[in-house]
Amino acid sequence: MPIASCHQTLSFHSPVKPRLITTAPPETVQQQLTKVPHHRLTREKWAVLTPLQRFVLVKLSQPGHENCNFWPALQEFGLT
Repeated sequence: MPIASCHQTLSFHSPVKPRLITTAPPETVQQQLTKVPHHRLTREKWAVLTPLQRFVLVKLSQPGHENCNFWPALQEFGLT
């Protein structure tokens, strides 16, 4: 089965956490961004991210997480 067909038949049914649908990046993401020189994640940029991309950034910005993938995630999501 071609990949395109698989993507068309799959659906993702999961409740979206309120923190992932906000119009501004959560505090943990903002704090992590302070470690990235000359970078600011605006409300506009946050608003165009998918819920999954927001989840990834929230997860990577949590205390106790290595955070080594935060910058690569920003790059992958076109935020740099």
